Order: sequence, then structure tokens, then C-alpha cells
Amino acid sequence: MKKLTIVVFLSFLYLANIGFGYDDERTHRKLTERAVDLSSLSSYLKNNLGFREGSSLIINGRTISWWLSEGAYLEDHPICRASNHFHNPLDP
Repeated sequence: MKKLTIVVFLSFLYLANIGFGYDDERTHRKLTERAVDLSSLSSYLKNNLGFREGSSLIINGRTISWWLSEGAYLEDHPICRASNHFHNPLDP
């Protein structure tokens, strides 16, 4: 019985890891890239600020899209920074 319990427990741990969808190395970056693609950021940069390249504008060797994605990634590092990442609706 003890062996069966251990096997079930280890199987649960293995399967729980497969279902874990958050990847702090890629998730925020990919979400931000998609948000930039779907947003009107590029047209705003072109039409309101006069940057012909839009979100493809190069600043310090990287595109604006890259800087936004990198910033989204860095919001999770270090972990203490991520603890204040989300708004608590119960706070004023």
C-alpha cells in the first residue's frame, strides 16, 4: 500500500507539472508582443508622434516592441517586485 501511495503521489507531481501554464521566461514577453501587434500603438507612434517606423522604431539597437516585451519580463524579476505587480481591488 505504501508503494502505491508513493507512485500515485509521484504521478500527481509529474502531471501537475505538465499542466503548469505559467512560464516566467516567456509568458509576459509573448503576451506583450501580442498586445503590441493588436493595439494601435504603431499607428499612434506614426500619426501622433511622427515616428514613421511605428513600433518597429529602433532605440538603442532594439525595437520599441522589444523594449516593451523586455519590460514586461523584468516586471517579474526579482520576485519581490512581482508581489506588488497586481492591483488589489480592496485597497484604496
